[in-house]
Amino acid sequence: MKKLLLFVLLSGSYSSFGAWYKGNTHAHTILSGHGDATPDEVANWYHDHGYNFLVLSEHNKFIDPTTVKIKDQREDFVLVPGVELTGAKNIHTTALNVKVAVPWKTKSNKASQILKEHVKRIHSHGGEAISNHPNYEWALSVKDIFAVKELKLFELYNGHPHVNVAGKGHRPSTEEMWDELLSLGKKIFAVSSDDAHNFHKHSHELSNPGRGWIMVESDSLAAESLVKAMTDANFYASNGVMLTNVKRGSTYQIEIDLERTM
Repeated sequence: MKKLLLFVLLSGSYSSFGAWYKGNTHAHTILSGHGDATPDEVANWYHDHGYNFLVLSEHNKFIDPTTVKIKDQREDFVLVPGVELTGAKNIHTTALNVKVAVPWKTKSNKASQILKEHVKRIHSHGGEAISNHPNYEWALSVKDIFAVKELKLFELYNGHPHVNVAGKGHRPSTEEMWDELLSLGKKIFAVSSDDAHNFHKHSHELSNPGRGWIMVESDSLAAESLVKAMTDANFYASNGVMLTNVKRGSTYQIEIDLERTM
């Protein structure tokens, strides 16, 4: 798999915002109907592989983090509550840090309106939205995403093998979509995630864990702090590269951690 470094950093004078925490915002369980692991098994996989936080983003089903059992849980690992709104026209939107399942059905059958309604409902429930895999079944265009001014986050990289991250034919890649959105003046930040469904079998044709993640610079592991750091762009997203140092100001400076880079 080609290794990419995908990063988004807050501009302005450099200052430290706290510690760096590794997390995944998109993972599924047997509750999805096509996952192969229980919520406990999924959470324990990320815990045991050095992650600091995880969102169990089941399709239109809320998994209460307090019901998930993690063996010998570290103090530096938390479950951030969430759900993936799985709506019409294959439009999926993660609701970060909500406490209940957010209603997903919408009256409109227009892509931009479905996404807009998802974001509005997530915000009304006190959460933050990530637009997931826009190229899955070619669900969302640049025009659709640009129309939703309240949207701050979208998946630039998704580890599922069937979501068309690289684009196809006349369809742009998600990287090209991001470039166009930024060129149009939309302030939107890029997330990298697994969208993992398969934890017991591994192949390039399956959606396995460990393929995409974000590193968030936050003053704590509290869900509210992590989400705020993301919407403030205090994070970078990767599918292989790890950094040891990040500085930003009039210039950007990064240092790659060669030992931890996959």
